[in-house]
Amino acid sequence: MPNSNLSRRAVIGGIAATPILAAPVIAAEADPIFAAIDRFHRAREFHRQCLTKMDTYEAIVDRKAEELAAERLPAYQAAKATSGEVVRADDVVLNELRCKALWGELKDMPESVYARRWRDLGCDAEADAAWALFRTVPQSAAGAVAMIQFVQDQEAEGNEILEYYREFSDDHGQDWREKISEVFLSSVKTYLSGVRA
Repeated sequence: MPNSNLSRRAVIGGIAATPILAAPVIAAEADPIFAAIDRFHRAREFHRQCLTKMDTYEAIVDRKAEELAAERLPAYQAAKATSGEVVRADDVVLNELRCKALWGELKDMPESVYARRWRDLGCDAEADAAWALFRTVPQSAAGAVAMIQFVQDQEAEGNEILEYYREFSDDHGQDWREKISEVFLSSVKTYLSGVRA
């Protein structure tokens, strides 16, 4: 099976190398793709800020989980010893007790809820901006090049943005998966179809 990343990059590179002979005349600054790219970058920065806030709240929850684990360790180990069970190393048990607290009583702790909300807010903002960008059909040669360059830059940074997809159900209850790579290629194709050779 061919390497999906190499295949994807080869496709992008092929599009970038395709000569644009005679594109519709439009001022580059008026091309909506530039605003869409700018919106994505602003959304990504917002996402980073959200993750910083998420980390702040998660640190509070982690400290609480560590405190609970430390408090419960002696009784836990004593119970194991009394029952004749194997007493495991304290650090192993501490991690287990910490995880139980995180996924148990601390899961609905206000700070846990806030952390998840900030995470989701940032993720949704960036994803929405990415989908909006790729649904935007370039209106100029410069815009088409900028769109392709944007994808190449994302790939170079390790952000496999063309792997994004959305799952949804239609009015008939049929489940679908929409791939952002197909949306991207459709927008580029739509632009190129209007180019005059």
